[in-house]
This record gives sequence, C-alpha cells and structure tokens, in this order.
Amino acid sequence: MVDDLRDERLRAVGAPELPPVAGVSLKVSNGRLKAGMQSDIAMTVFNVGKGEFYRLVATTESQIPALNGLEFDFGKLGVREGLTLIRRISIPRRQPPGQAVVRFRWSELNGYAPESLDAGIPLKGSSSP
Repeated sequence: MVDDLRDERLRAVGAPELPPVAGVSLKVSNGRLKAGMQSDIAMTVFNVGKGEFYRLVATTESQIPALNGLEFDFGKLGVREGLTLIRRISIPRRQPPGQAVVRFRWSELNGYAPESLDAGIPLKGSSSP
C-alpha cells in the first residue's frame, strides 16, 4: 500500500496554474560527517508556493565520491505539503578532514526546479589509522 502511494507520487504528471516554491532544509546526523563511519543526510522540501511540484528531484555533485550522484526523488508535492528523504552514506576512512562541499541540482517536470543549493558539511577525519 505504501509502495503504491510512493509509486503514484513519483509518476505523477500535471501542469500547475500557479508556481510551486520550495522551502528546503538539510540535516546531517550529529551535524557532521566522519571518515570511516556511516552518516545520514536528511533533506526536507516543503512546498510554500501556490502550485504543485511534479517529479521533483535533487541530485548531488561533490568531489567526494560517497556524496556524488545521490538522488533525492520527491516526486509530486502539493501545496503546503512537505516530505523528508534520508540517504545513508559511508565516508571512506582515508578521506581527509575539512569541509565536504556538496551541490544539490534540481529538476522538475514543468521547469519549476529550485535554484541549486550549495552546502558545506563539516567532515571529521578518522581517529584510527
């Protein structure tokens, strides 16, 4: 039943009369990534516009392979509707500490894709060799 609703949300098509507008928030488990450990990245999109999003997708770009090419497929988001998607990633132990720079590029069926979102996520190095 839940999978049926999810599939319907991802395949939905339509053309809104008024534009949708995305409010986006991004959270990382423990507020940072750590080399050699798994972390969750949660992205929430809330439609604050007056139209619906159809096939709304965010795809990541990063120099860090574990953060490159992640997809957050929100599908259809109605007016005042929000959805949170979580992706679990593993940063290799050898990844040096610093700032993990991630760009979220958007696509949307009717051309109402939000602007790209750039995020700098703190990255802690592995404590063991």
